[in-house]
Amino acid sequence: MTTIFDEVLDPESGYLIYQPVQFGSDNGIKRSFTTGEDALTGKPLANGSKYYFGVTSYSVNTTPGFPLSTIESTPRIVALIPQGPLSGTAYHTSTGDTLLVVHAAGRSTARGHATVIDPTRLAERIHQIRIVVTDSVLNPGLGVNVPNPRWVLYDASTNRALTEPSTDFTFIGASPIVDGLQVGMSLAASSTSNDVTVEDRWEFTTMGLAPTVGDRSIALAQLDQINVYPNPYFGYNPRETNKYQRFVTFIHLPERATIRIFNLAGVLVRTLVKDQTGQFYRWDLLNEQRYRVGAGIYIVHIEIPDLGRSKVLKLAVMPEIQWIDHW
Repeated sequence: MTTIFDEVLDPESGYLIYQPVQFGSDNGIKRSFTTGEDALTGKPLANGSKYYFGVTSYSVNTTPGFPLSTIESTPRIVALIPQGPLSGTAYHTSTGDTLLVVHAAGRSTARGHATVIDPTRLAERIHQIRIVVTDSVLNPGLGVNVPNPRWVLYDASTNRALTEPSTDFTFIGASPIVDGLQVGMSLAASSTSNDVTVEDRWEFTTMGLAPTVGDRSIALAQLDQINVYPNPYFGYNPRETNKYQRFVTFIHLPERATIRIFNLAGVLVRTLVKDQTGQFYRWDLLNEQRYRVGAGIYIVHIEIPDLGRSKVLKLAVMPEIQWIDHW
């Protein structure tokens, strides 16, 4: 099914109108979604800006003799902020990387697959894909019951199952995602699921691939990434939504930092204290008296107490002419 029509009440006329209500693609289930575009503006996603995604599901009634009808769930809203690694954090893989899966036991020609979907969620583990036979199915051609093998992903060190048993031996977008990895099985062209047995094992490891978090040496190496955007501030910031909320954003800051902004005469214009998670912090282009600052070059001194270091930036501000709405 792709485009689905149904009767919808027109609030103006009071009549039921037959019109499209769902726009499916019929491409099957996918466990992940990747985008780099703001759907409202058509522009690329901006680091540090919050975006909202709504996830819903809908069903369709195709029972013969009944009018077609569809119902949709309440959207689950997911808020996401595109960004690079936090201060002191390093990722050791990238989205789309494939891991080596070794056939460690058995004689099957089936292959195991593991692809990185979210490098921030990888865990330090040795994984095993095992075959279990929990039931049997009727083979229509033979008229007898044959084993119905299923594969399960295990944490080899704890012997804990990480996925439900699956009979899907085609590695596609519907394969399960666990700890940032999409894992699945595929059969050789001339094979069937009966070719795998409980003796078969496939293994792969994510040891050394989990993200490093809170590392001082990494944070020190990342000091050069501390910056301010936009620089220069020329008239406006593309991320602003109205003329009453002007700002620039400091990026790649650690959890704690003190930002002091001076003019070229050495006068302290504003002190900002960051004591919160996240790497972004905004300056609203106001001074300590909450008046808008004038055009000029500003010196920004960023003190990072947890590292015992500081960073100095230069920021050019050229605001637009102010038009008073009311006087």
